[in-house]
Amino acid sequence: MKPGKAEYAYTCARAQAIRARSWVGQNASSLASARSVSELSSRIFPDRSFNLPEKPLLAAMQRAAAENALRDSLMVLSGFKEAPAVLIHLVRSHEYAALKDCVSSIVRGEVPGTFPDLGRFSSVNTKSFPKLGAMVKNTVHDWIPAKPVPGDLVSIESGLDTRYYTDLLDLSGKEHGRAGRCIHAMARDEVILRNCAWALRMRFNFNWDAAASRAYLIGVDKGLAGEALAVFSLSANERHAWKSWAFEPFFGDSQETSWRPDAVEFERRAAFHLYKRTLIGFRLHPLSIVPLYCLIKLKDFEVDLLTMVMEALRLGMEEKEIRSFLEGAA
Repeated sequence: MKPGKAEYAYTCARAQAIRARSWVGQNASSLASARSVSELSSRIFPDRSFNLPEKPLLAAMQRAAAENALRDSLMVLSGFKEAPAVLIHLVRSHEYAALKDCVSSIVRGEVPGTFPDLGRFSSVNTKSFPKLGAMVKNTVHDWIPAKPVPGDLVSIESGLDTRYYTDLLDLSGKEHGRAGRCIHAMARDEVILRNCAWALRMRFNFNWDAAASRAYLIGVDKGLAGEALAVFSLSANERHAWKSWAFEPFFGDSQETSWRPDAVEFERRAAFHLYKRTLIGFRLHPLSIVPLYCLIKLKDFEVDLLTMVMEALRLGMEEKEIRSFLEGAA
């Protein structure tokens, strides 16, 4: 049963309140005046006292930020008797990321640290954590080996991404009207940029060609991998050869004489592009699924922004530098 207008009105009001107290947009720019990691901690977590040295403090703050983001996203879902499937899937991105961390930890011979509990919205057997095999048994993730080895890492990470984004495209495409078209367009843009990021990594980090990489791209049959496949035909060392590529500006303004496409810089700028679009999207189509979709995405971006500020303070960056960065994210 689809949610009615009353449910959307109630849940969107809740989303507005969450957005107003979140560290995104203009709220994020106010963090620049923090002079230390501990001061930042007091500001964003006023009800918590960590009492830790800087390195473990950073890790604890990052976990707390992710926990807060998940809590707020679950508050959005709880406003419905039957939450829209695409919103549930968005929140499950926390599980997908945690599964990647679990696999990575096991490969390194370590015990996975934590796993998010989504309650009735979970897609894995959370109570079986950290036993990976039991966690994914009889779930959509039961293709993941219980004892992964290093050679499994790329295929598992790519497999999780493929499942997540394929379902995101499918579920967003099932939403009707202008609101449905809006979130589906946002999902498509995210997939296109994800494909480009993967293509850059596969070509310049793994030295793969287009034929070997094609299987790791999403939505090839839907026309979502054209720009990603173009990556393999452009010169590796000539910036001007990339000028016709749709996302060339995402490489930044590097003036280095020996230029090479920077996948990390591309991913950073692509993330900011999606973040800015989500900030705008939050104000579109009120009392619909759009602001709810955008809020869940904004909570994920919030974690990334807070982590960036934490790292900037740890490295001793000046307030002016941090403020410039945050104002660009407002």
